[in-house]
Amino acid sequence: MRACWRSFDPAYDTPAVLRSYGGSYTGNYTGEKFNHWDFAAPPQAELPDVLKFFLVGATPEKDRTITHSLSTIVIDPEGKVYKWYPTNDWTPEQLLADVKQLL
Repeated sequence: MRACWRSFDPAYDTPAVLRSYGGSYTGNYTGEKFNHWDFAAPPQAELPDVLKFFLVGATPEKDRTITHSLSTIVIDPEGKVYKWYPTNDWTPEQLLADVKQLL
């Protein structure tokens, strides 16, 4: 199983920045392997379409943070959307059940 974190600020979130961000949670910063996580940032021009497709709202704040909604997608081994939770109204048990059905 893999998880993917998407950026809302592709101009800033380079691969190195995303790797460091993820590594900050493990203490490995740039040395983390991320065997179960992918980090991605769409090209700036495509970001509005990505946000619209997944019904995610993102608002840049004055302190350079971004307030955003949540959308969680379970993708099958062929790369197709299997299940979509457009809000944070899901439980880890539901997500695990989805993954088990796919396996």
